[in-house]
Amino acid sequence: MSQTNHQTPHHFHIPVLGTGFSVDTPIKVAPLGISSVISIVDDDLLERCRSYHCGQEGLGYEPIPASAEDARARRTREYLDLVGSLVRSRFQAILDSFPSGELARRYFDLLPAGELRDGFARLQSMATGTERDELEKTLKAGMRSGSIDVNIMTKLDRIPQWAGSDAKFSDASAALRGFATSSLDSSVVLSAGMNPRLFDYMAEFADFRHDASGYARKRIVIKVSDYRSAFVQGLQFARKGLWTSEFRVESGLNCGGHAFPTKGLLLGPILEEFMSKRAELTDRLRTAYADACKASGKPAASPDDLSFSLSVQGGVGTAVEHQLLRKRYGADSVGWGSPFLLVPEVTNVDAASLALLERAGEEDILLSEASPLGVPFWIVRGSASEVRRERRIAEGTPGTPCPKGYLVLNTEYSEVPICVASMVYQRLKLADLRAEAEKGGEAAARMMQSVLAKACLCRDLASSFLSKAGLEKDGSTALTAGPNLAYFRAAASLSDMVAHIYGRLDLLAGGIRPHFFAKEASVYLDFLRKELADATADVTRKGRKYFEDFRRNVMAGLEYYEGLSCEFLGTERDRFLEAIGRLKAEAEALLPTIALVAE
Repeated sequence: MSQTNHQTPHHFHIPVLGTGFSVDTPIKVAPLGISSVISIVDDDLLERCRSYHCGQEGLGYEPIPASAEDARARRTREYLDLVGSLVRSRFQAILDSFPSGELARRYFDLLPAGELRDGFARLQSMATGTERDELEKTLKAGMRSGSIDVNIMTKLDRIPQWAGSDAKFSDASAALRGFATSSLDSSVVLSAGMNPRLFDYMAEFADFRHDASGYARKRIVIKVSDYRSAFVQGLQFARKGLWTSEFRVESGLNCGGHAFPTKGLLLGPILEEFMSKRAELTDRLRTAYADACKASGKPAASPDDLSFSLSVQGGVGTAVEHQLLRKRYGADSVGWGSPFLLVPEVTNVDAASLALLERAGEEDILLSEASPLGVPFWIVRGSASEVRRERRIAEGTPGTPCPKGYLVLNTEYSEVPICVASMVYQRLKLADLRAEAEKGGEAAARMMQSVLAKACLCRDLASSFLSKAGLEKDGSTALTAGPNLAYFRAAASLSDMVAHIYGRLDLLAGGIRPHFFAKEASVYLDFLRKELADATADVTRKGRKYFEDFRRNVMAGLEYYEGLSCEFLGTERDRFLEAIGRLKAEAEALLPTIALVAE
């Protein structure tokens, strides 16, 4: 079956973490069989990272200036090729150390319980002979490196001024071209929704097409918040003769970084729908794929040989929750993101930021308006990015110089797009809003807060790598951990974090941690309350029906969880039901406020 060419021995993955946090994570974990994701939105960061690692490895480095022809695609390709080369050499070193070397021992020690890990343990006490030779051969054949996947946020797709109207040089297209022409055998994770122009462009690259044997060198992974999104986007690709190898379901709110909330649809019911309709979705996509391939006349896999993987991520924090997603909902892999910000071996977090993360409690991890994209964005109170933003406001110079410009999307004041976090935009917008506020407009005052909340994410998300690598002395790292991080209160080794994931160790910092399903519902209710406050202040145009539907969906999810609780045991079940009951009461208490919202 071709749902993935790269079957790794682990059943967890590390999702994309900002731009700088996980920019070189595959170099550190892929040789050990662990898959992770690099953001390829910031080609300047990729180029600096390539320079750094070439220096560390004693390799030759030839710069690709930003002004060079097709620089963005070339920078992306060269960096990914370097990562692939380093991973291959390090994985080969592990293979060469098998069966008795320390590198091989660490590889197998990290694995989940199963044939490979158990077989390696058995090997240690076996005498020399045919049986041992056969087991060694079997174990070595089962060793795999992790996948070096990349992420493209489809909404970030400006066309640079110098490119005119040539869409192949748009940010997303150029990044895609860099990945598509790289030597990697891996996946692109598409997030943030539909981009028809980008999807059309993907069809031009043969590496994304499955051949008659069911193999594709480059695979498509779509990150979605619900079943409908998976169906619509998967169908779009199938109609182009492209197969979606994986749907990566992420909680709309209980995650790190940018959040894309559903209208109150909770993760459990969403996964239930995926589980019940998985066969139907497969059939619909196979039919559309077969029709498209027949019409184009291009070589293609037999539709019957195609299937897709299902992965889940967002707020998972215990081995029990991990196994629930795998056993109950059929998840092939579970994403663990924010906890890895506390693993210095894996992610790039400078010392000051790491100390802040270790101290952060629930009250320090905030769903903010910091993103210039205009969608909710998780931040950590007191981060260097927030300190710098607040200092500029206090000094009377809000906004930033906009050094990179990947988020220049606003044309409110000019034909040429500018970023809403920039000094230029904020000076103009705040002047307009102050004039309205002086007339007594409550909405204008609230909108001023929203404008001032914007951070320079292009710079501040890259700062984590640059600061840790010693390439930047006065960094302003933005910390994008999700609410789950509050329950992990100390830095950990990779070995310990993996042991925690698989239930061999407990890294949680004492106290009672809410079940991740209950935590997500709580975050959704907090979000609904904030949206209601904006509606009553005339900051949003959302009407009563939106809020009624939102609350109804949350209530339906909570009732679903009451039914699911029968699969929990003892104290865990009692605590879960108590939390769900409390959340239902909170949802009911919102009815009078919703009734006050205009139609």
